[in-house]
Order: sequence, then C-alpha cells, then structure tokens
Amino acid sequence: MTLEENTPASRKKASKEFYRRFQHEYSSFYQAIQGIPLENERQTYAMLLLKRLMVLYFLQHKGLLDYDTNYLSNRLQLLQKERGKDAFYHYYLIPLFHKWLHQSIAVAHAPLVGSIPSLALPLFQVHPIEWNVSHIQITDDAFIRIFAFFDCYQWKLAGRTQKS
Repeated sequence: MTLEENTPASRKKASKEFYRRFQHEYSSFYQAIQGIPLENERQTYAMLLLKRLMVLYFLQHKGLLDYDTNYLSNRLQLLQKERGKDAFYHYYLIPLFHKWLHQSIAVAHAPLVGSIPSLALPLFQVHPIEWNVSHIQITDDAFIRIFAFFDCYQWKLAGRTQKS
C-alpha cells in the first residue's frame, strides 16, 4: 500500500472488504466444526475460535510466538508430521489456549509450543462448550483455509499520532 492509498477512505474500503470475506470464511469454518449438535452453540464456538486465532495472528506478526511470524501454520505442519492429519485442534490448539496462553505467570514451555507470552486473558479460558472438548472435531483443512485467509492481510494495530 502506498502512502496515497493509506487514506481513511481506503482503510474503510479495506475494512469492509475484510469483513465481507470474514463473514464467508466464518460460515465455512463454523460448518467444519463437528460434535456440537446445536447450531447456535457451533456458531458461538466458531466465533470464539476465530477471535482467539486473530489475537494469535497479531502476536505472530510481531514475532511474539516463538519468534516465528508464521507460527500457527508451522505448528500445524509440525503436528501433522508428528501426530498425523487432524490432530492440530486437540493436541495443539486446546492446550495452547487453556494451558499456555491462559496462564498468569510465565512457565517453562513444551518444545512444541516454544517461547510464547503468558497472556492470562479471559478469551483463552475454558469456555463451557469446551468442558467436554473430546467430542468436538475440526479438521486441519479448516485451519489451513482460515490461515490462508488471514495470511492475505497485514496484522497491525493502528496507532494514533498525537498532535503537538
């Protein structure tokens, strides 16, 4: 994006385009979730996961997830090699959310997780839908698709400049 394109109007247009595409990707992602019989709970859970993943995309862009700006995709590939297809959700994301990211103090991290911040954010605590997470299934392909969508964007927090 050139400086001329970085105007309020162009940012608004980009935001609208992101939101339009996000709605489509959200719909695909929520339909990929199996094991939650109530549609409204599946929709709620899909949005929760996408919010969590967006936070992680901001952190990964800054290199705060094991100094790897492609952390999530790299971990997914590593899990596929170590555990096989469709292991990412159960063997990686759920422990990452609940055990590592929800901690309020820094702890020694497992080799697969690497160096990550302990956020202690309510966003990463166990949600009631996750109390019996063993019945929930989400394929790796659903994550590959959402990561490809997220990879189309630059993950930056817009700061405001102060006037003197």
